[in-house]
Amino acid sequence: MGYPLPANSPKVTVNGRTFAVAAFDFQTPIGCMFKIGVFELVGNEWQQCMAEDSDITTYANPNDVLLDVQAKGGSVKYIQWLIEQVNSFFKRLFSQVAPPTGGEPTTDGEARAMITAELGKLKFSLLDGIPNLGQ
Repeated sequence: MGYPLPANSPKVTVNGRTFAVAAFDFQTPIGCMFKIGVFELVGNEWQQCMAEDSDITTYANPNDVLLDVQAKGGSVKYIQWLIEQVNSFFKRLFSQVAPPTGGEPTTDGEARAMITAELGKLKFSLLDGIPNLGQ
């Protein structure tokens, strides 16, 4: 199953494998979900890295995104947590964020938009051959 990654998702190629980290809404038989994870380009499709634990989180209920952003202490702390999760994934696989420009989200839609926009600003670098997500 291919996923519809946003065009601005940060991408990196390591040892011939191309990865991206992304956040997006997608439809399932049980409803709309918001997924954040690391994906690998397989052929022409972005797929979840099934062999590894690459699903950072999936939200299935209304307002779950906003509640999680708030529970983690706001946008800056959420994005820091997200960076840690992605970097931890790549450390397992291969061996500070600026505040949001529009203020803290107050709705679930704003929280989703904030995460998607902030991910688009991040880039990968290689540290000792290991992908590292950061500003």
